[in-house]
Amino acid sequence: MTWEQPDKLLEKAHRQFSRDIEYPETGSEERLVMVDHYNNALSVYESKAMEGIAFPDLMVTDENLTCGGTGTDPLPNEFLTFFRVRPELPAQLRVGSAYYREVSAAEGARFVMDQDAAQVFWIEGINLRSYPAISGSISFPYLKKATRIETGDETALSEIQNKYFISDFVTARLLIDNEDDTLYQQYNNDAIDKLDGMVGVVLAGLPQLD
Repeated sequence: MTWEQPDKLLEKAHRQFSRDIEYPETGSEERLVMVDHYNNALSVYESKAMEGIAFPDLMVTDENLTCGGTGTDPLPNEFLTFFRVRPELPAQLRVGSAYYREVSAAEGARFVMDQDAAQVFWIEGINLRSYPAISGSISFPYLKKATRIETGDETALSEIQNKYFISDFVTARLLIDNEDDTLYQQYNNDAIDKLDGMVGVVLAGLPQLD
């Protein structure tokens, strides 16, 4: 696994954008803008995880949660989304010998209203909702939120493995801020291609279904 410090990614983006090596000082307006674009890149990355792409660098393989039998239990602060075996399949939770399947919040509300006996769960705010209510300890894998940064703490290690996606994304946003549409399209397309490549690697490693 390759770990990249955010400041190195931002320095690369700055060089690609300005063609000089004078990295903006901490607290400067340009530095603040770059940090904001970096965090926006993480949101784009997370959006793919929300679609069911299980990026290894966001994976938490075994979370233990004690459910109180009320149907509402708090999820970890860093929780982003439940792991899915394949993007097109709903997530599942094993509860004893039974399996609960993930549904949307609207579907979950209908199951509760109709008192349907189907075993389902969904995310509501920062909580795991379940019906019938899960009671006892369960364990499950999930994908976590990527770590955001603030100006001045860019030397913390990032869990995101592909440095080129982030640096190209930040470069593209700096260029569009500067109204350079041509180079913006080039770097934005490069960032999209690299992100799509990362998605392709994950999809290629998934089990095939009959």
